[in-house]
Amino acid sequence: MEEMREGAVTLIDILGWKGIWQRKQNAIDDILKLINVAEHEAKKALTRETLKSEQVNVFKDLRNEFRSISDTIVMFTFGECNIALEFQAALASIIICQSFIQGIPVRGATCYGKFSAKGSIMVGPAIDEVASWYETCDWIGVTQTPSALFRCEPQKFVMGEILIPYKVSIKNYGTFETLCVNWPFMWKAAKHKRSEIIDSFLLMQPITPDISVKLLNTLNFYQYITDQRNNLK
Repeated sequence: MEEMREGAVTLIDILGWKGIWQRKQNAIDDILKLINVAEHEAKKALTRETLKSEQVNVFKDLRNEFRSISDTIVMFTFGECNIALEFQAALASIIICQSFIQGIPVRGATCYGKFSAKGSIMVGPAIDEVASWYETCDWIGVTQTPSALFRCEPQKFVMGEILIPYKVSIKNYGTFETLCVNWPFMWKAAKHKRSEIIDSFLLMQPITPDISVKLLNTLNFYQYITDQRNNLK
């Protein structure tokens, strides 16, 4: 049996991948760009020059790996649980925002636990759990699976509200309240607008009933974050 390591693992897939070749001539390059952006930001974030003083000793020992399997992006972060989950949430937020810009919205999930991986082959309880969750959410975004949720302590995060509690619509199950990546905060911080998200959605035409539900749920989450921020002012 391959020795298993413990860490955070995130699986993120592209919505509407079937038939994407009809609307995106360079779909493979677009996925690789998402991974390259995440890798670049991870390396930049872990340099002493870009870290704030309180973050230097927190993130310095983290190790990250990135892979892709067809339309699925895989991220591994090895380190203390709460720190690894916070860092992966930040990377997921970057990927989500970049996916809107590229017109290939994504969804996914993050778990923390034991697993083993060689190339595109992955096994272990953390892999089984995250694989059962990452395609079930009816929206664009990234959520924490129970094994991540139950261990996570957001009050100890050094980057603020990178994860927030929210009831996510789960296919065939109703809703599940978990911690979700607060990508709207980063989107707004970069001076992007809600209309740009709509423009990204329109690139996904034809918008079928199953896709439309995901898009509306995404806008509801965006509005929830907006209202929450406005209430704090």
